[in-house]
Parts: sequence; C-alpha cells; structure tokens
Amino acid sequence: DRSAGSQVVCINVIAHLLCNLEYVIKRSGTWCAMTVLNILNERSEFSILCEGFIRGHKVQSTRGQVSIRILRYYVIKAAVSFVKFFLPLLGKDNRMGNNNPYPPQPSPIGDGVSNSHPELVSGSHLVQQQVKHNANSLKRTYSPIHLFTHSLKKRAAFTLAEILITLGIIGIVAAMTLPSLIQNVRNRQLESALKKNASVIAQALDMYRAENGVSIVSNLHTHEFKPEIIKYFNILKDCGFGYNDDSACIKNYGSSNSDKNSNTYKNFSGTASIDLSWFDDGQFVLTDGSLILLENNNNLDGTPGNIYISIDVNGYNKRPNRLGQDLFMFQVNNEGKLLPMGVDGSNFYSANDTYCSKSSTHKDNGAGCTYKALSDSSFWKNLP
Repeated sequence: DRSAGSQVVCINVIAHLLCNLEYVIKRSGTWCAMTVLNILNERSEFSILCEGFIRGHKVQSTRGQVSIRILRYYVIKAAVSFVKFFLPLLGKDNRMGNNNPYPPQPSPIGDGVSNSHPELVSGSHLVQQQVKHNANSLKRTYSPIHLFTHSLKKRAAFTLAEILITLGIIGIVAAMTLPSLIQNVRNRQLESALKKNASVIAQALDMYRAENGVSIVSNLHTHEFKPEIIKYFNILKDCGFGYNDDSACIKNYGSSNSDKNSNTYKNFSGTASIDLSWFDDGQFVLTDGSLILLENNNNLDGTPGNIYISIDVNGYNKRPNRLGQDLFMFQVNNEGKLLPMGVDGSNFYSANDTYCSKSSTHKDNGAGCTYKALSDSSFWKNLP
C-alpha cells in the first residue's frame, strides 16, 4: 500500500544497512553481527528479511525477493573476503586462480523484477549505484589484501633482541676470521716488497760494475763499502753508520753499553734481540721507506771480511720488525755476486734450518730465511 516514493526510500535504507552489514562482518569476523542488527531493528522489514534468509523462509513479493538477493549477495561477498583474509595466516595460497571455490556472484539487481513495477526497477538502479559506491570505499579502507599486507609489514620488523644476537654472531665470526685475513694480506705485501727490493739491490751492484768496469768485491775495509754503493740508491735519509753513532736509525753501542742499544728488531721466532754487529757499518732510508743496513767488517787478521746488505722492506717503524719476516739479509761474495742469505754458499746456510727455525731462540735465527722467502711460496703461509 506504500507509494512509489516510500518504496524507493525503503530500498535505499535496505542498501545502506546491507553495506553496513559487510562492514560489521569484516570488522568482527562473526555472523553474530546479524543478530545484533536484528535486535536493534527488531520490527523492521530488514530484520524480517535477515530472519527469512537465515532460517530459509521464502518471501512471496517481488520486492522481498530482490531484497533477499541483495542480502545473500553481500553475505556471500563478506564470507569470501573473510576466507581470503585468513587463508594466508593458515599457510594457504590465497591466489585461487581458476580453482576459486567462490566464483563472482551475478548482480542481484534486475533478475526477476517484473515490468509491472517500474518504480522498483528505477529504485533498483539507485540501490546498485549506492552499493557500488559504498563497496568501493570499503574496499579502499578495509580491503583484506590491505589488512594482510599491513600485517606482513608489522611482522617483517626485527626485535631488539634479534638484532643484538645477529650482531653478536657477526662479531664472533669477524673475530675468528679477520686476524688470519689481515695476516695473509700483510704477508703478501712483505713478499712483494722483498722481491722488489732484491731487484733494487741487484741493480745498484750492476750500476757499480757498469761504471767502474769491475764488480764490487769483499776486499774493502770497514766503512769503505757505504760511500761506494750509496750513490746508486734513491736516498731519503742518511742514518750514518750505526756503531757508536747517535744519528743512526738502529743504534749499536756494543756490549759495554748495551742498555743504549736499539731493541727494534727480534729474531725469527721473536724470542731474542738480534745481533746488531751485522748491521752497523752503514744505514740509509730509501724513498719508498725501506731501510738499508750494511756490514763491511775486517777479519781478525786485519784483512777485509764479509759484505752484507740487509733491508727492512717496510721500514723500521712498521711491524713485525723480525729478522726473516720483514728484515732480510743478502751477501756479496768474492766474485761480487749477490746471494740471498740461506742459500748454499752463503755464511748463514744450514742444512737443518738452524738459521730459519720457528723454535730456535738463537739471536741469529732468521738470518738464513731470505732464500726460502724468495724461492718457497709456502714460507709465507707458515710464519711464526
């Protein structure tokens, strides 16, 4: 008995309540929302429709059938959204694809509406527009995908305890691996510097021979070798001779005044200071920071003795400052040939490695390591 205008208003109210039903179901996740609506709107037509839908009652009027379809459509749509939201939490794949058990429902508006009710058809279009508008706004605000993504973002963060544990593990691994890595890099640098400086010393001797026509031999008296050879090197600093010399880089005052002797260098195993008498007849620093130490002594009978050329490949201000690790000795034999100390024919050659031993505490331990350092690649992997 209602007028056409009243019917349109009624249908709009139903559409609005249906949209609110979807909102309540999405927010609460329970079908009890219908019961709440039924209590709040006990005598309304919408309450009757909900009761008819839930209990399976049939509605005879065309308008009632349309309203039932609208209600059924939004209830099913809310259920699908509810399932899509909780499937990821259960470890399921929410990308249903062709196996989607909830195919899109046909529009509830228009089917079964008789042409004898043009005002209802017109009102149906208003319902459809209102439903689409509210559904789109709800999708933007309370979309299950949006809520699930937001949940993932919250779960992707790390707690302070997890961060501290991770940093602790990284620190332990770094403490175990970094020392060996640093040692390997340093050893490779020392090996490269030794080969370079061995070449520099050999070139200096070659230039002396080219200029003088003869090789330099061990027939020079004390302090005669340095003035002859120093001009063939690129010098940064002249440190004098070394013995009883306050300007020396490595000072040697002998056993009578040993408390003033330099303690810069240790033997190969690091257990004793080296014998400075092999390094106190000339000292100078090269432009790359390397330190040249010369020995040009006399024999006990006063005849010329041995000529030793030693070099600290990374300078005396840098560690490890050990004989046989960064301080290496060479010998110039009677033919003027440069020999790496420790090779057969040199003064510190030993078949049982007496002068290149990890365990020896002798002050000359390390003097015979030069030959091994130049010829044996495994030498640098097993330094004490």
